[in-house]
Amino acid sequence: MSIQAGVEPLVLPPAPDYLAPFKKWKKLGNDRYGDCVPVTWANMRRLVTSKLTSCEAYPSMHQVMELYNILNPSLNPSLNPSLNPSLNPSLNPSLNPSLNPSLNPSLNPSLNPSLNPSLNPSLNPSLNPDQGVAIQSLLEHLVRNGGPDGVRAIAFAKVKITDNLEEIRMALAIFGSVWVGLKVNKQNRDEFDYRQPWTPPIKKQETPEGHSVLVGGYLDNSNLKIVTWGDTAQLTKAFAVSRMYEAWVVIWPEHLGSRRFMKGVNLNRLGSEFKTLTASSLALPETASQAAYSTPSVLAITPISKENALKGTLLVDNGDLYLIRTTETGNDFVEITRAFGPAYYELEYEKPTVTVFKSKLADQGVFTIDNDDLYFIKTKGTSSGFIEVYFAPHEQFFKVIERYVTAFKDSMTADRYTVSGGDLYLIFKGNQHRESLQIYCARGNANYLAGSITYQSTAVPSGTALDSMNIGSNGDLYVVTSAGTESKRVEVWVAQARDNYASLSRYATDFEAPQQVSAAQATAATTWIV
Repeated sequence: MSIQAGVEPLVLPPAPDYLAPFKKWKKLGNDRYGDCVPVTWANMRRLVTSKLTSCEAYPSMHQVMELYNILNPSLNPSLNPSLNPSLNPSLNPSLNPSLNPSLNPSLNPSLNPSLNPSLNPSLNPSLNPDQGVAIQSLLEHLVRNGGPDGVRAIAFAKVKITDNLEEIRMALAIFGSVWVGLKVNKQNRDEFDYRQPWTPPIKKQETPEGHSVLVGGYLDNSNLKIVTWGDTAQLTKAFAVSRMYEAWVVIWPEHLGSRRFMKGVNLNRLGSEFKTLTASSLALPETASQAAYSTPSVLAITPISKENALKGTLLVDNGDLYLIRTTETGNDFVEITRAFGPAYYELEYEKPTVTVFKSKLADQGVFTIDNDDLYFIKTKGTSSGFIEVYFAPHEQFFKVIERYVTAFKDSMTADRYTVSGGDLYLIFKGNQHRESLQIYCARGNANYLAGSITYQSTAVPSGTALDSMNIGSNGDLYVVTSAGTESKRVEVWVAQARDNYASLSRYATDFEAPQQVSAAQATAATTWIV
């Protein structure tokens, strides 16, 4: 199955580097064992969960070896005693000194592996069970049985390796990573040690070894950025084209909550191709947008005081609570306080992070958080006459700014401005001139220019009293309403991006509508965040 079978036309970002925020990676035994394939699984799970959920999950060394042993049982004698003489002396009593004290390895070459290739795995690879596993075999296992972390892959697809690496770039833009098999030799290991980009061998050396790595970036210099041996490295384009022999993308349950994935992949076509390849149907679990919101509410005490909350904007991003403080900061700059959640809330830093934005800018636009990064959407007083987007990445402590002039004139007055998945959204409530809530979107990977703008009229009717509205990470529209609901509960309405917001799902939450609770409770519950 080729990735192109299920991929919609896509404007490729110039140089995505999804590995940039990660400073450290684990070797997970790959400096001692041939477990590069399950290590790639672990690195991919870390990347996927970190980017698409509120909690990073990095599989442990124990889980990596458990997966390796499942696919290679001869590596772990406990899984296959019939291959382990130490567990079954009757297999070879002539090699067991405890059964024959007269044996002396120092005098008997047949008992000294360094003298006898037939007993030395280093001289006879067929005796060494640590020979790695095939990538496709592991992928099939992950779809069929899941990994040691309890998560089952939904599907996988092969990526074509072309001279311009177009499909690799396309896969990175949609899936966020590519699982690659390639050939390495001593020259490449030396390049890794000296932190140099890998290049094709300049002369014939020892027989190259197969190796599995995770590609997580396509850089401005056309190099691919990978994770291997507990660190990142770069593959030159010449190396990638000539030495990569297989490439795969994996669909995980977390992808179904990703706007870029849901927009970029035609699931019907992908399912058809998957069935042709595997003779199995593509089973898709429910997305986050289909959750019933009926689970009991949980009270969490945060470290952000109510007094400070009133001095800025409260936001939730990937389950973490942010306070963007714009007043009484004491230094005239916007400050960011982050409390990790959602199970409990703990401050990222003891003191707020002081950004490069002047606090007075809050009167000229909107500050928001998307994927840990800070955005300022300037809607008033722009020098260009158009709405402008300022981007300050989290990994640089909000000290560096990129500025983009959008195609929206600053005379457009939306009811909500937000950024989701790097894209700019303008949301307009329905009124006497508009029959329903409307959404304009400008793509961040196209620098918010006119050619990237889309418009959708949603299924949320005009005249609806909305307490809150937002765009989720998958591009879905979420609104919260509490006035006059039939259920007499606070309700969450969801219009899915993949349906062009044409249908509306309504969910009654565990929260009673304000008119059903005391005045004190109604005053306390003034902010609904989705």
